[in-house]
Amino acid sequence: MLVESDKDVVKKLEEFAEKRISDASGNASPKELIRLLLGTGASPRDVMIKRWIDSLEASSAQSAERVSEIASAVGVVSPDLRKRIAPTKSRSSMLEKAFIARNQIAHELDVTKPEEAARKRLESIRQYRNVDVMISLCQEILDVTQDIVNDVVTRVKAA
Repeated sequence: MLVESDKDVVKKLEEFAEKRISDASGNASPKELIRLLLGTGASPRDVMIKRWIDSLEASSAQSAERVSEIASAVGVVSPDLRKRIAPTKSRSSMLEKAFIARNQIAHELDVTKPEEAARKRLESIRQYRNVDVMISLCQEILDVTQDIVNDVVTRVKAA
């Protein structure tokens, strides 16, 4: 597992652990320390790794920010890949544009009864999209996902 061999992944685990056991004032929470020490696992470290994995799996990747968070957690540091994932202040990444379009489409497809007033509002905000643009946005989501997987596989094999 990368958490055993990749310094960037270890750093992310440490950051997660620090936040997880801290209280609002930034001090170690006795309650969280007890949960950690008494948690199910071979060691407190194993308990924390399980909690970290659970937190990463808790919500889906429906934004470029979430993909960036997951990529960081698995140790992706490739500048080219990070640039494709994260938008800058001056420009959106193609991945961010893809998720924006995806979220708009999901809201446009909200299920309503045909007679309801909400339906008319949804019909009025529906956007028509260019098929080629949509294909390229979908392809970007798939390509970035594959590149993250390839990056992780390469590092796991090398470990």
